[in-house]
Amino acid sequence: MMKVCCENCFNYKPFKKYIQEKGTVDNCSFCTSQGVRTIDVQDSFFARNMSIFGEKFRANDSGFELERFFTKQIDLLSIALSSTVAKELLYELFRESIGRELLNGKFSVKLEDDIINTWNSFKENINMVIGLVSELTLT
Repeated sequence: MMKVCCENCFNYKPFKKYIQEKGTVDNCSFCTSQGVRTIDVQDSFFARNMSIFGEKFRANDSGFELERFFTKQIDLLSIALSSTVAKELLYELFRESIGRELLNGKFSVKLEDDIINTWNSFKENINMVIGLVSELTLT
């Protein structure tokens, strides 16, 4: 069964905008919002944009849990998601680059400067791509 996420699952504006523009009206598999714009978590948009983080995470008992990192540190996921739901969404988004054991609380990640730098670079790139797509659709 296809799992879909919606704009309410995210705080990050470019993700919300992508879902608003490309999504279809359905019920969210994660936050349970009904009749909202949703998109398949296997959409290539997520695979392209989330894979840059996959190799950055290492087991480290003094680091952060992934769910906490993406919710509170870099503000990607909505804080309205329960910890369990946020972990499941992250697992689906990172399905090819992160093992489930990192999301089950057995490991944590060490917050490293290169992760934040990668995120900031990603934000700049995605904003530029969305701007170009918007310009192309307006012409």
